[in-house]
Amino acid sequence: MIHRRDWLLGALGMLMNLALLMTACGAKEPENALERVKQTGVLRVAISADYPPFTYVDEAGNYVGYSIDVDQELAKRLGVKLELTDVPFDTIFTGLAEGKYDVADGAHIWTEEREPVMDFPKPYFVDQYALLVADNFDESQIKAIADMGKFKVGTQTGGGEETWLTENLVTPGILPEENLIFYERADSIPLDIKAGRIDLTLNKMSVLGAFVKEIGGLKVVRVEGLPEDEGIHMSVNEGETELKDAIDGVFADLEKEGFFQQVAQKYKMSE
Repeated sequence: MIHRRDWLLGALGMLMNLALLMTACGAKEPENALERVKQTGVLRVAISADYPPFTYVDEAGNYVGYSIDVDQELAKRLGVKLELTDVPFDTIFTGLAEGKYDVADGAHIWTEEREPVMDFPKPYFVDQYALLVADNFDESQIKAIADMGKFKVGTQTGGGEETWLTENLVTPGILPEENLIFYERADSIPLDIKAGRIDLTLNKMSVLGAFVKEIGGLKVVRVEGLPEDEGIHMSVNEGETELKDAIDGVFADLEKEGFFQQVAQKYKMSE
């Protein structure tokens, strides 16, 4: 015999399941990434936390840096929560393409290879390139980029620096292919320079300056022929115009308010 109480509970459960089914059927699929962000209330951002002063981990285990501050403010202005995922740099863009993230923020630069598959909101920082060497390195050995061919050069896999070094040094035969050493983490490279395992690396001046302060025993060298005034970007998938435009709108406001300059001062990037 079915008790009245059991019958009522069963009927209530059926009604709740029906309501959930109707809600699910009536939910509108987001038409683009910005809609998805608004519906879920979460902005999913991929970072590679090995790149001070843009993205790194502090002593308390928190993600910090110039890019992190920008990511946090962007999510706040969009009215959503920020979800950060730390992954190796060379997987950031594949994860973006697969829909795992809404934004890839590797503090990266625009390249021809990335242009067909990603859209680039306006840059949120502008930097120059330089070389990092041991503090006892004889700078007279490098006067131009062709001189780099005499040394072992470290670079992060998948970075814009890898592309530049390959196109300008390896392909023309200036740098032997075996002397371009690849690293998964950018912060491993200065340690090997200091230990004498490799001779130098190419990177943004603000990043190299951070390594000098943090690790010591290193110095930054400028030579003729290096890239000038590269914009630092985050990216969205190609065709996600709505999300790109929303980011551009936020960045325009932040620029007017002096936010980027304040964050640069916070991380001593303007010194």
